[in-house]
Amino acid sequence: MFLWLTLLVAAFQAPQAADRFVTVNGLRIHYLDWGSTEKQPLIMLHGIGRVAHTFDHIAPHFASNYHVMAVDMFLIAPDYIQASRSPRD
Repeated sequence: MFLWLTLLVAAFQAPQAADRFVTVNGLRIHYLDWGSTEKQPLIMLHGIGRVAHTFDHIAPHFASNYHVMAVDMFLIAPDYIQASRSPRD
């Protein structure tokens, strides 16, 4: 019971992610941001079929020591894959 209560309190005290956007070469990219910009950056990149919220459970643990950012890659992956393919003969 004590462990459960401790985990519940820690979950409410954990820093929440801020939704942010950045535009790069005309492409609007969403990312989640935890922690202070005064700290060293830690960038988390998810795999195929995932989203930035994949890191919601783990990023707050790093936010006390790092400025954690998780980038949503699903918006740019199809364009990148398409552009990186070579034409078939």
